[in-house]
Order: sequence, then structure tokens, then C-alpha cells
Amino acid sequence: MNAISRTFIAVAALGALGASTLASAANVHCSPDLKVINDKPASIKVLKLKYKVKGKAGDFDEGLNNRKIGANGDDETWKSQRLNNAAELNDVTDIAIEYKNDNSGAGDGYGKAVTSAWFAQTGTCTDSRLYTITIK
Repeated sequence: MNAISRTFIAVAALGALGASTLASAANVHCSPDLKVINDKPASIKVLKLKYKVKGKAGDFDEGLNNRKIGANGDDETWKSQRLNNAAELNDVTDIAIEYKNDNSGAGDGYGKAVTSAWFAQTGTCTDSRLYTITIK
């Protein structure tokens, strides 16, 4: 086998390895949908999703773009919310929402950040899953 053939085989092997790494990397992060329902009599501004993963210490959070949700049952859904600390098929055991209550105009119109109650979850996280939280 000459040097050109060996070089071609090495390059082809590296290309195949890179393609398989990219394919498996697609499943590294779970990306479920998240629906937040605001059952309060005033609007809220949603800041973060907080979550706990079975087998991992502590809790994690993902930003939710400071999206405002109207009062009395209005809702918003975040499609394919990437969970950087939960791979697909990991158990997400609890979720909560960090948000601000409407304070009728002081500052940015919203008060201090607060965290909702933690909501226990069962089953694994998948990209087709919908997590729903109602803020009361």
C-alpha cells in the first residue's frame, strides 16, 4: 500500500468517525416543550425553567426569554426547550418556574424574581414530551 492510499484511508476513517460523533451528539440534550399557565389575576414575566435530574446533584435552569403571560388562565408554550443538563431518556424528577409578578409599573413593571413550587415529574425526558406548569 502506498502513502497516498494510506492517507486516503486515514482521512476516510476520520470522516466516518466525525459523522458518527455528530449523529450521537444530537441526542445529548433533551428538548421537550414547556407550557406555563398563569392562573393569577395579574400578568407574570417568566424568567427561567428550573429542573432536577435523577442521579445529578442540585438543580439546573434554562433561560426563558422574560416572556410575559397575561392573567386568568393565559398561557405560553416554549417549543423544543433545550435542557443542557438532561439527555434524552434521562428522568427529570422535578420542575419549577422562576418568574416575576406584575407590580403595576414600579421599575420594569414587575417585582422581584420568585420561584414557583416544585412539581414532581415521572417518566423520562424526550423531545416529544410536554411539561405543563400552572402558576397560582
